Amino acid sequence: MKNKSTLKFCTCLFVVFIYFLSIESTVAQEKNIFEISSKTEKQKKPNNKKNSKSRTEFYNLALNLGTTVYIENNLEKNVYGKGLISKVTMIDTKSFEFFKSNENKYKSAKIIIVEVNSINELKKSFDLTALTEMSHLKYVFIKCSFKCQKKDIENFVKVNPSVRVFYNAEKPS
Repeated sequence: MKNKSTLKFCTCLFVVFIYFLSIESTVAQEKNIFEISSKTEKQKKPNNKKNSKSRTEFYNLALNLGTTVYIENNLEKNVYGKGLISKVTMIDTKSFEFFKSNENKYKSAKIIIVEVNSINELKKSFDLTALTEMSHLKYVFIKCSFKCQKKDIENFVKVNPSVRVFYNAEKPS
């Protein structure tokens, strides 16, 4: 009799353990990607629509394939996919001026991904507020290959309030 209750208890404990492990793995996917709120968004009520907006579209654009242009060393390196460009990936921060001077070519982009390799690269500002042709731009994703801070990203990128800024801060393995 005692063995049956011990077996039931251990089974229940095992199920609860597995449940918590599965929750942790699904939540862990978002732990390294952070969003920076704009100043106007902070002034609004906390229950506005922008705060409750999901990240589904952002993840779809940032992590899945789509028509993507890669920019490196002030040159358009590669274009993958067909149709309108939905993603611009800047492999270095040296190509900001090239990107700004060719913004009309990338006006259909919905996301800009910037790869940052050192803290020194964050000292140069990336101002996207003057880009008038990029009316479809919704997201900027800063990928740091080192531990960066929220304040570093806030000082690095300047965007319109309608553009959401995300960043990750992790060392590559």
